[in-house]
Amino acid sequence: ELHNFKNIITTFEGHPWEILIFLYSHKKKIKSHAYLHTFLKRHSPYFFLSLKYFPNIIYTVGKEMSDVIFKNLNYPKNKIKILGSNKNINTISYENINEKKSFKNILLLPESIEDEVNIFLKFIDLYRNIDSINISIKFHPLYPVNNHILKYYKNFITKSKLEDIIKDTDLIIYRGTSTIFELMKYKVISIYLSVN
Repeated sequence: ELHNFKNIITTFEGHPWEILIFLYSHKKKIKSHAYLHTFLKRHSPYFFLSLKYFPNIIYTVGKEMSDVIFKNLNYPKNKIKILGSNKNINTISYENINEKKSFKNILLLPESIEDEVNIFLKFIDLYRNIDSINISIKFHPLYPVNNHILKYYKNFITKSKLEDIIKDTDLIIYRGTSTIFELMKYKVISIYLSVN
């Protein structure tokens, strides 16, 4: 009431306060934007609410979530914006998982947070001396890789494009990264790495 906001930006995760913000912003004619940084949970309240409880614009990390919002929430396609890189445009698809794969080539995909990265570095420490597997770790482009990591894990770090790495990958192990949604089209087996 005091500040005459023209725009509000928040998350799109289904929190009660988000829903109240969107409702209030519609009443006050304030433009609202919301970012869905991962995926819509199965019990998200947005599946059951009318559009007056939605933001004016929804941003997603990729085309897959954009399609989910458009198809399942009946949200106008022209109000969904995809944030991210050109990886969303790639249409290459590897249709079949080879059932006889050796699972020798493992790609690690951490989220771009130091604590999350450390979980994967501990994973590498556990398995670095096993000759029967090749482990690669691909950091987020904005993750600041420090000198200790570069020195101690340099043989495991890859800077290649995901589209190139994925062709020779048998197994992806990931945590919290939205990149996994983009890689589903490659039909590579993916496993979530728990802290324990």
